[in-house]
Amino acid sequence: MGGSMRRSTFVPLSLNVSLALVLALLVALATTVRAQSQSPTAPPAGAQVRRLIFVSAGFNESNRFWTVDRPSHLQFDPFLETLLDLDPKAGAFIPRLAEKWEASPDLKEWTFYLRKGVPFHFGFGEFTARDVVHAHSLLVAPEATATFVGFWRGVEEVKVVNDYQVIFRMKNPAATMPYAASRSGDLRIVSKAQWDKEGLAGFEKRPAGTGSYRYLERKMGQSIAFERVDNHWSGQQPAFQELEIRRSPEDATRLAALLSGEAHIVDLPRELQPEALNKGMKLLSSQLATDWLSIYFGGQYYLPGDPKFKADVPWSDKRVRQAMSMAIHRQELMGTIFRGKAKPMYVSGFQSTQEGWNPAWEQRSGGRVALSGNRCREVNALPYAESGAVGGAALAPFPPRNLC
Repeated sequence: MGGSMRRSTFVPLSLNVSLALVLALLVALATTVRAQSQSPTAPPAGAQVRRLIFVSAGFNESNRFWTVDRPSHLQFDPFLETLLDLDPKAGAFIPRLAEKWEASPDLKEWTFYLRKGVPFHFGFGEFTARDVVHAHSLLVAPEATATFVGFWRGVEEVKVVNDYQVIFRMKNPAATMPYAASRSGDLRIVSKAQWDKEGLAGFEKRPAGTGSYRYLERKMGQSIAFERVDNHWSGQQPAFQELEIRRSPEDATRLAALLSGEAHIVDLPRELQPEALNKGMKLLSSQLATDWLSIYFGGQYYLPGDPKFKADVPWSDKRVRQAMSMAIHRQELMGTIFRGKAKPMYVSGFQSTQEGWNPAWEQRSGGRVALSGNRCREVNALPYAESGAVGGAALAPFPPRNLC
């Protein structure tokens, strides 16, 4: 069972940096970020903001993208790009460092045709297929712990056809390659030339990417800063000369930073949003759902013969999982906990805007989403004495209740 959630963010239309994984509250003007503020730290009304400051609840800090979980990649989005991007409104995969891509009929070979003339930061030459091979090699290194490491270790070979064409040959069919190679994944393109010349030490000091911002500095435990790249290959220019992402785990501290004018954008929990809104801040929502919440019970993803599978636990009984799913009032959860910014997810990780979506999934959901009709009565008739003691294990925390 699961649900997808829309996150709220403010990003000026000309700001070519993704902050879509955060909740942002901001005064309504793009360059005059805090209008008519009396705070000594805030710019006066009408002033041009040089450095945009975003305060995050936190992320795993490192320049080594191959050791960082995907949610923490917000720190890489300004300066490290991916082969593919996502259309922010439709959710479709679109060209980025790769101009086009194609798969073999069996989905075991994926060919990417790379964009020409894309320069790396700090004078490390042009982006080519060898940089793709290098980035992949980091994701399959022994110390790699990134979210998609398992996927990338399923690559049998990365073949360079020429400077602008590279083929991923997979051990098994890989229908999710566009997802993994896009901004949603973790294949961040970095310079092989820099690595050959400066090694890991040079990369740690100033990693060379191809983004619309270049890396300035990182203060561990505090912040990471970037400066704008003029004449970026995309033709887009961020609205702000510099961008700084700060870390602040305390919710109240982030709210105070926003209200005082110390920060322009902050990550806030739902409980503090009304206070910020009442004081003139603005809340803008993403066009698409950016997070999903799923609860997996045992018995759903085990392969035959898996030694970790335990048939005697309650969750291994399909009827117990169905009863739990039907006992959850999704509409109430979406309306209260998520304040209307969520919707049911009929298949974990999928929503209607994504490639491969099947409308029949929603139609087949039946009683798993709405407790009504014969399906409800059928599951409600399942004796808790039976379902609550599968394999001799009692479901004491879940007393009998009428699900209809």
